[in-house]
Amino acid sequence: MWSVPLKVGKAINLTKGEGDKNEIKFDYLKLDQEEKFIDLSKPLMMSAFGKWTKKAGYYSLNKGKLSQLIYDDKRFAGLLRLKKLIN
Repeated sequence: MWSVPLKVGKAINLTKGEGDKNEIKFDYLKLDQEEKFIDLSKPLMMSAFGKWTKKAGYYSLNKGKLSQLIYDDKRFAGLLRLKKLIN
């Protein structure tokens, strides 16, 4: 997963090459349907899928640190976030 500046600057690999190294495809999960952009100062949630292993799971990215939450030989239907209960 990459952060690419809109004007001038260098692209930054947010997962620090973990996807390429472990052959995992990461996808950003938009948990707040009202958000207009990705705020890198807040924790990000990502789905993960092993290109060859077919494992699936979820990772978080918080302050530049990638953390595996769950990654297994299972299929996960998705995440549910109840925004009203959190607020």
